[in-house]
Amino acid sequence: NARAQPKTGFATDSPIRTWTHYPAKIA
Repeated sequence: NARAQPKTGFATDSPIRTWTHYPAKIA
């Protein structure tokens, strides 16, 4: 489910690699 909502799911899988440059901005 983390892949469906990477903005809220801080899963160290695929989403993190997508926005690893601006994680604080999403949070």
